[in-house]
Amino acid sequence: MNDHFNKQQWLNYVNDQVSDTDRLEYEEHLYTCEQCLSTYTQCIEENTSALPVIENEDDLKEQVMDSIQPKKTKQKLIHKPLFQYVVAASITMVLMSSGVFQQVALQQDQFEQETQDKPPVSEELTNKISDFLNDLPTNLRGGQKDE
Repeated sequence: MNDHFNKQQWLNYVNDQVSDTDRLEYEEHLYTCEQCLSTYTQCIEENTSALPVIENEDDLKEQVMDSIQPKKTKQKLIHKPLFQYVVAASITMVLMSSGVFQQVALQQDQFEQETQDKPPVSEELTNKISDFLNDLPTNLRGGQKDE
């Protein structure tokens, strides 16, 4: 086959008179060949009278859009933001009136006071390692051997 399809071949394609394998070949060829694309569009323009006429385009458009757009489902109460805000505010009010937040604040203050009196853990660890190394005999510390 040569590089391009002739006008009759494109007319057959437009009139749906080609096999499925040939149809795929024609379609792939259209992606890469400007000359055949021009011939193809010319064949379509010549055969516009043979193409089906769409009656009541608005109804067709609505049917297509309805099939594309997802159907709106009724949203459950638990998924509505207003309900979630009301529940969160109610829980907050219950916790505030029961004194839970005050107890947490007191526990935090008590914990901070206890930790301020103690030295940092890293300082304690450094002191223990230093004491351990000082207790080691000299020959194990890497010092010189007595000869």
